[in-house]
Amino acid sequence: MKKVVKISVALFLAMLLTACAGLMSRPESPRVSLIGLKPVSMELFEQRFLVSLRVKNPNQFVLPIRGLDFNMDINGKRFANGLSATSVDIPALGEGRVEVEVSSSLLNTFRQLGTILQQGQGFDYKIKGVVMLKDRAFRLPFESSDSFSIAKEKGI
Repeated sequence: MKKVVKISVALFLAMLLTACAGLMSRPESPRVSLIGLKPVSMELFEQRFLVSLRVKNPNQFVLPIRGLDFNMDINGKRFANGLSATSVDIPALGEGRVEVEVSSSLLNTFRQLGTILQQGQGFDYKIKGVVMLKDRAFRLPFESSDSFSIAKEKGI
């Protein structure tokens, strides 16, 4: 009888440790991509843009986001930075949209617009930052890059 109790206790402790390890494991970073960029305000020394991001959750549980902190580069040059305390729950193995106001300097804005207009083909972007989670001390890093092409219209 003592042997059965010892085996049962050992199995219970093993299952408990396995469950705790699962709870303590770090969630997988979300996949974040740019889906929109719209001017909000243009001041002499600062420009504000509304950045729309698609956030995809590769985890098998809801990702409770309480904020984002990121930098955005265009054509390899720093363009803007954003910080948001917007809370959103991204469903397990799902996606959601997050909008963040970012700020840019006059110099960065003109430099990027000049490059885009000069090339006339489009631009490359890179977003790098962290997602902060509610109810956890985790800061999940993310990085995303892509290219947008601008079709030239003939006769202009």
